Amino acid sequence: MTSALPPWPHYQLTSTEGTVTITGPAAPAPQPTREAAVRAVAALAARTLRPPRPVRATAEDADGTRWALHIHPDGTATPDPDQPGPQPPTRKRGRRTPPPTAPTPNASPAPETPSAEAQPVPHQPQAPLPQQAPPAAEPQPRTAAPAAPVLPAPVPAATVDSPAPAVAAAAAPQPAALAAAVAAGHWETAAALISAEEARAIRTHGAYSTEAAHWIEVRADLADRSGEPARARDLRLQAARIRATISPAPAGR
Repeated sequence: MTSALPPWPHYQLTSTEGTVTITGPAAPAPQPTREAAVRAVAALAARTLRPPRPVRATAEDADGTRWALHIHPDGTATPDPDQPGPQPPTRKRGRRTPPPTAPTPNASPAPETPSAEAQPVPHQPQAPLPQQAPPAAEPQPRTAAPAAPVLPAPVPAATVDSPAPAVAAAAAPQPAALAAAVAAGHWETAAALISAEEARAIRTHGAYSTEAAHWIEVRADLADRSGEPARARDLRLQAARIRATISPAPAGR
């Protein structure tokens, strides 16, 4: 049985150390339990979708196991009929890798101690060998700072009518903060920054706009960097559907 539920909007519920982080369009704040996160997404969908309907979501356990869900307006969640069972982890989850630090120069090696075989044989004295000076420590090359990630450039505003009402211009994005979070491997911080920009694009230009599709593609890039190729593929397909809806291909192609 194939579900007729649209692929967008889609929410990610990630469980980590007693907190469930929610990512997606206009995502709510983190919740203490998965049940609370499901209710928060259901309340958001009930406020923003007309008429109210279920939305797609993926719940990820602390061990990386993923569950495809449908979250309903009444605050309940049911398995996605297209993927009714758990999906194995796509990557091994663990502690975050700290940012790289500058290496320290290698210490000078200690002078070699002559082995027992090199000692003079009794009753056969030999001239002592000259002491070899220890080699000087070569200067360690300075490690370059990690390059900032290359994220997709902002897409120009769409010329089609936007379903959202006109609002005041939102604050400009903060690419420096996003680049720093990605360079340090702080994936959850980067996801929160991207979700905020995606929500701002939806409020300003509408859910089916090139701006909204752009930030979905940025989330796909982040999923690739954090070791989630399957999620990156799904997000790029989602962005492609939005762009196709805005600019359908000419007839006969």
